Amino acid sequence: MAGDGNMHAVVSLLDESHYKKVEWIWAELKKRFHIEGIYITPYPHFSYQVARGYDLEKMLPVLSQLAQRQKPFTIHATGLGLFTGKKPVVYVPVVRSNELNKLHQQIWQETSMFVTDEVDYYDEQKWLPHITLAHGDVTDKNVSKLISYLNSYIDLTWEINVDNLALIYETKGKQILLERYLFGRQ
Repeated sequence: MAGDGNMHAVVSLLDESHYKKVEWIWAELKKRFHIEGIYITPYPHFSYQVARGYDLEKMLPVLSQLAQRQKPFTIHATGLGLFTGKKPVVYVPVVRSNELNKLHQQIWQETSMFVTDEVDYYDEQKWLPHITLAHGDVTDKNVSKLISYLNSYIDLTWEINVDNLALIYETKGKQILLERYLFGRQ
């Protein structure tokens, strides 16, 4: 199990229409505000778990089995949020539902023995599921303009079909989509 300083994540990729919508928003923010830090993780998603180390040999079969047992469901995302601090993050909050909470809990319970250095913001009590729109190069100088633009010109009330689990894995400073498992399939 590597605790190599890289960050890895168990996520659900957005459905096709919202995936494209988020990519369009990223492109608009890059064009209008020169914001491109988001491209460090270039896959529109929301995360269940983030950690520095995963034992992939054991983790991937567990994720595959979890996905096989899971039925697709719908989530709602709406509004704009801001994680404050030295590196602000602008995001669309995802409403926690019973189905979403149950899947989150199962992921943590069934994978915990294969994970090191979990980011505790994603544990059951603190988890705020979200779809990141901008991070990395959001600053005190541009955050109000970003939020104003997003609030004024883009509909951020979404109903998203969740049908997959995926693992985003970082190696050599680059994040790749290592695996994606569709719900209900082997």
